[in-house]
Amino acid sequence: MESDRHFPWYCALAYVPVLGLCCLFSSREGDEEFLFHARQGFILFSLEMFSTMILFVPKFGLWCFGLCSLLFSCLHIRVLLEMRRGKRFKIPAVASLTRLLET
Repeated sequence: MESDRHFPWYCALAYVPVLGLCCLFSSREGDEEFLFHARQGFILFSLEMFSTMILFVPKFGLWCFGLCSLLFSCLHIRVLLEMRRGKRFKIPAVASLTRLLET
């Protein structure tokens, strides 16, 4: 079972922005763990892209963007650490949005 040993690495690729899109569209129906991470990575990437609009707010946009970037970085690290332990970490706000992609 060579592929089972490297399975968490495939799931971790779902959180890399461009590769996450590829993972979402290339996933197989039977891989529920991989699909979960691909969907969650896609939603997280979409939220990151949406948060860049904060930059255009005068005076405090840069500070808010910095805080959002720090938050997203911490979320990525937390998800990867939990994945390394063999557990699923559902990001609270993102987990409810992933159900929209299940259909």
